[in-house]
Amino acid sequence: MSTAVYQLNPRTELFAIAAYARARALAPETPDRERPALLALEDEWGWAAHNCYPGGPWERSNLKVVFLLSAAWRDADAAGLPPFDLADPAAFLLDAAVTVLRSSYRNRPHVTEVEFTAGPFGTRVEWGTISRAVTRYADGTERDDISYPSPRLHHLLYDLAALRPPATDDTLTLRIAPGPSALPRPDLLDFHEEAHPNCDCPKAECGGAIVTEHSLEACRFHSRGPATISLHPAIECPSLPPGTDTSRIWIVVLSEATSASGREIERTVPYAHTDRSALGPRRLQSLVEAESAKAAEAIVRTELGAWTLR
Repeated sequence: MSTAVYQLNPRTELFAIAAYARARALAPETPDRERPALLALEDEWGWAAHNCYPGGPWERSNLKVVFLLSAAWRDADAAGLPPFDLADPAAFLLDAAVTVLRSSYRNRPHVTEVEFTAGPFGTRVEWGTISRAVTRYADGTERDDISYPSPRLHHLLYDLAALRPPATDDTLTLRIAPGPSALPRPDLLDFHEEAHPNCDCPKAECGGAIVTEHSLEACRFHSRGPATISLHPAIECPSLPPGTDTSRIWIVVLSEATSASGREIERTVPYAHTDRSALGPRRLQSLVEAESAKAAEAIVRTELGAWTLR
């Protein structure tokens, strides 16, 4: 897709198609009937942008690149993905970058911001996604040792730096929250563990420590001994407010992985009134919010299909 105002780099355009298709497919308000085509769009054209060699440079003068973009947009139109508005290309690139990060952190709602610092790379200054990236959390803490090597994000920020060149040590802060989440109340996926005197984790009404991915790293107790035994998931906590709506939550049960076939979906059941102890190991159970079992399975296939699921 091109406009008279601005044209994206062709690879960036394919990565953006894949990013918006994934975000639209995982959005709770997307109708179930639209998800399969969006997921297929994300899979095919994200792969093409990452792995395809078009027999020459990724430029619009390359006829194979023109064919790839034409095919991608035919699929995008059929899947219901709206055309890109490039009247303000910098705003578009920023929105697409945030969309990529929100999809990455959709199951980790405690991440609120990611800040990138510009630095010299070869003959130009770029936004550093591998080093000098700072990740901030809802409790005010931050980490500066997380890298973001995603090709999608790299190409979006590369184009942004080409459009609006930064100076060395300039910073770019992308706001991640609020973003898409797996559950109506994302904190329902936290774990409540036995509280210890040296534990810095916040405490639940039941008295247990609320253990999240971030607290495992930041807590004085859990950072030294992270292999503690969870008492219960927050969604099963006795202190869960009465009437909490779990009707849209599904349990997708996966098989054990084998070298021949990878993981497979064994069954999908509604969370409400289901005995999880009868479904096998908890590590093979994924909690997903969706309108139907089919939609829940589609989400799991998207998130795990590239490396664990067939």
